[in-house]
Amino acid sequence: NLAVAYMEAGDYYQSEVLLRQCILMREYAVNATGREIADYFDSLALNYDSQGRHAEAQSLYAKSLAMAESGQVQYKGYLSQALSNLGNVCMRQGKFKEAVNYYTRAQSLSEKDLGPDNSNLPWILNNLAFCYQKQGNYQAAEPLYTRALRIRRKIKIFLYPSIATIEENYKSLIAVKN
Repeated sequence: NLAVAYMEAGDYYQSEVLLRQCILMREYAVNATGREIADYFDSLALNYDSQGRHAEAQSLYAKSLAMAESGQVQYKGYLSQALSNLGNVCMRQGKFKEAVNYYTRAQSLSEKDLGPDNSNLPWILNNLAFCYQKQGNYQAAEPLYTRALRIRRKIKIFLYPSIATIEENYKSLIAVKN
């Protein structure tokens, strides 16, 4: 928690030091779960990503994905989350085709594991649509935005992305298309 507080305050160095300590302690703890270790990898990756250290973030997110794919992380929906994290960091690096691959895998797994209208899908669909939009593939982006909006409106709990975020992205698509 302190590491996250440092990160939110912009003290990435202190956050990194604490997160590295947490990772070392959990890797050598007898009762550590794969989920705990993967969560620390994700937090450190977020720290790096926030600083623009995208390659380092991508490497850590890839470790989390490998842990999830090998069954070390026993948490429903975690695999699609790990894929989405990789898609996000690839997007920030301008690696759109790689991001699309991660997002489409995340979408497929999320639908399979959690159902066709689950609460993880709006942000996966929004990010995939935005990625297509960045590549000029407006035809692929539009139905993803509309589906994300439909699901997001159906779910009445606080979620990211907000309906406004998806609507803004969708409006920018329509503006560019026209």
